[in-house]
Amino acid sequence: MKVLIKDEETRLYVRYQGGWTDSATEARDYCMSLHARAEALKLNLKRFSVLFYFPELDYKIVVCES
Repeated sequence: MKVLIKDEETRLYVRYQGGWTDSATEARDYCMSLHARAEALKLNLKRFSVLFYFPELDYKIVVCES
C-alpha cells in the first residue's frame, strides 16, 4: 500500500523528486496519512486528497479531503 497526495484541481499526484504525475504508480509514497496531509498543506494545495493506493489491485481509497 502507498499513501499518495492528489491535487483535486489538476487531478495529478505528487511525484518523487518534485513535480507531478497522472500515474498513481509513479507517485511519491508518504507512508503515513498524517505526513501526507502535512506535506499537502506545505505545498499550499487548495483542494487535495490523501489516499491509500494498492498497486497490486489498482485500487484507491480516499482517507482525507481538504
